[in-house]
Amino acid sequence: MERPVLYFDETTGEFDSMNYDDDEFKQIKFGVKFSSMQRHSSMIDLLHQMINAESSGAIQIAWTVFLKELEEEMKDSKQRIRDLERSVKQKSRQLDENAYAFEELQSQLNDESDKMIVQERAKFTKIISELKSRLEDKEKEVEELMEFKQDIVDRFNAMFRQKKRSKIKKAELLKQQEDMLQEIELQKEVIDHLKKALNESKDELDKERIDYYKKGIEKGREMAYHEEIGVLKQLEILKNIQLILEMDLKQQKKEIFEDD
Repeated sequence: MERPVLYFDETTGEFDSMNYDDDEFKQIKFGVKFSSMQRHSSMIDLLHQMINAESSGAIQIAWTVFLKELEEEMKDSKQRIRDLERSVKQKSRQLDENAYAFEELQSQLNDESDKMIVQERAKFTKIISELKSRLEDKEKEVEELMEFKQDIVDRFNAMFRQKKRSKIKKAELLKQQEDMLQEIELQKEVIDHLKKALNESKDELDKERIDYYKKGIEKGREMAYHEEIGVLKQLEILKNIQLILEMDLKQQKKEIFEDD
């Protein structure tokens, strides 16, 4: 049994009809890939030709095939539109979530940075306060030693005044003078040692204060650098996500327009 079948002639770019038997009819496929606009235009031209040729059977076949393909394409287009709308909503929601996450991350970074700065400032303030307290203690010790030295000098002077006022044996006076001189020399050594220790302590405290100050500055810079790098990386990630979403939307819009 022969059947009339529509086919697309690639040489002319138009539809045509041909009779095939059952076996040949089963091998024919209507999935020829060309734009729907070209196919519809060619179908309309073929219908005009059939109408002019007054072929009612061919017109009926053409209309049946045309309406069937048009119905399937409308279903496919509606499905693609629904899929695209869902994809757009999903990606828009994802973009909003990413933006909210970025704002939360930036706020958290700012809070952590402020908290660390306050902690470091309190730490260095405490260290400087302790250094000042130690320096004040050393200065008090020096003042006490100076007072003690002055007391020895006063005693020495009193001894000489006593020598003038009273007649003391020369041997006892010399012994007292020798003992006093030895005590003075001993106290001088103690004072010199304490002065040296005080100077060393001052130098050490100054060095520690400078080191802590430099470390504080380096720590602050390092914190600021890591914070800036973290924010830039987050921005770069969000920009890449946004770029991918925009490219997907453009590609899907392009596919819809091409299908239409």
